[in-house]
Amino acid sequence: MTQPNLPNTAAEHRTDRAPSRNGNGSDLSDRVRSLRLSEKTQSGGGSRSTVIPWTACLLLVVMTAAFGYRAYMIKPTVVAADSQAQPDSAANSTPGGAGGASTATNKEVALEVKGFVTPLHQIQVSPKVGGELQYLDPKFEEGAFFKKDQVLARIENVDYKTDFDHTKAMLVSAEKDLQVEEANFEQLKRAYERTAALVGTAAASQNDYDLAYYNFQAQEKRVNKLKASIDVAKADLVKMKWRLENVEIKAPVDGTILTKAAEKGNLVNPSAFSNGLSASLCDMADLTEMEVEVMVQQRDRPHVFVGQKCDVMPEAFQNDDKFKATHPRGYEGVVSRIMPKADRSKNAIPVRVKVIFPEAEVTRYHEKGEWGWYLIPDMGAIVKFKKKQGAESGE
Repeated sequence: MTQPNLPNTAAEHRTDRAPSRNGNGSDLSDRVRSLRLSEKTQSGGGSRSTVIPWTACLLLVVMTAAFGYRAYMIKPTVVAADSQAQPDSAANSTPGGAGGASTATNKEVALEVKGFVTPLHQIQVSPKVGGELQYLDPKFEEGAFFKKDQVLARIENVDYKTDFDHTKAMLVSAEKDLQVEEANFEQLKRAYERTAALVGTAAASQNDYDLAYYNFQAQEKRVNKLKASIDVAKADLVKMKWRLENVEIKAPVDGTILTKAAEKGNLVNPSAFSNGLSASLCDMADLTEMEVEVMVQQRDRPHVFVGQKCDVMPEAFQNDDKFKATHPRGYEGVVSRIMPKADRSKNAIPVRVKVIFPEAEVTRYHEKGEWGWYLIPDMGAIVKFKKKQGAESGE
């Protein structure tokens, strides 16, 4: 019996299965290869998708550089034009703006500076006596005009009138007592004189003389003391009268109320330092007497001198047609004071320029209280200092 050829069968069996394994391996390889191709495809697509943003960024950088270069190239031209129009502006510009000064191109102007208006005499109207305000003038408000000695307010006068009446009554009583004592003095004086004539005779002894003499001397001292008391009473009466009269607070000058510090019913006291009490009734100023305070840089000090003529232009009205129709160059001014101390922080010297208002405006203000309000305290103004001319060249 023939045995089966097992090895051949096994070999055939291996041979039969080998293609199957090779086939499976080929499938796996194909799948791996396809996955790798997909990743490459995706990565390639991602690279293409980032090209557009990077291109935009590059264009933006290029455009920014172009505009910057253009601005850099244009700037010198503008500066040159400005320097031709104002050759001294760079040398005279002042840091800080508000108090800055610059040399003007006008042939008549040596310096142009901005400053602020200040009253020449700002008065703090305070009561001379303390008390409660019982009366205020109906028009007592900021901006109201009052003539000199016009009553602004009145303080309660009960205490002051009582003190005045009491002192006056004491004075009258002391004067009547003095009349009595003076009559006694005359009587004792005559008795002393008679005794002195009769002393040494039987009619008058030395004791009678001594008694008459010392009575006369004592009465004279009483009269003199009473006269001194009357002088004190008169002085007290003057003081009480002064207090009574000063319960009325009057305007010290023709002027305008700038700030109001008290109302009817408030307690006012000239020496008040605590809450609830006011030491001032208001601030007043004559608006026809004003100055412009400017800060002149130290390098520009040679261009300024006392008595120098100026043009003062209110900053708010420099382009106002109505104002310029009557004041084309602003108000006239003159340097009235150059302060003796410089401002170290600003490297400048304070200078005061007095404003010269037209006579018609001054008269209208004092007679009718009318004011144009073109220049008011703390308002900005541009001062043009005119160049030295002839006799004005010296300070």
